[in-house]
Amino acid sequence: MNNLSKNDFLKLYRNILRCHKILQEPMRSMGDQYVKTEWRLHKKATPKQAIQFYDQWNMYCNILLTQRDSILKDNSSNNNENNNNNNDNNNNTVNIGQDLNEKQMKSLNKKQLEQLDKLKSETSTVYKPSDK
Repeated sequence: MNNLSKNDFLKLYRNILRCHKILQEPMRSMGDQYVKTEWRLHKKATPKQAIQFYDQWNMYCNILLTQRDSILKDNSSNNNENNNNNNDNNNNTVNIGQDLNEKQMKSLNKKQLEQLDKLKSETSTVYKPSDK
């Protein structure tokens, strides 16, 4: 994994932006902007930091790919059911992403925790999940 090229990073970057297409606005544009900013900030990372950066974003991308596939499968089956039943009740709430576990939270430094709090604050102003 130490032989990551610029093309590997670019491919991952593009895959993440493609995965964000499943997000509804304004989460999609916020997510895209966050990814772009993170990539700019890590252009001059050390090789060790670059590997960690790649691994974490690759894990994020894999989670989104799995969730995207599940959403597409659910939408496909819901469309078939709706066509068969003439039912327009397709108000399924989908959770995207994954919470950080305790180990991950403890591994964050002060700057990362501040950034996480800022991100949480920004997303909570534009995204209010339904209480259903």
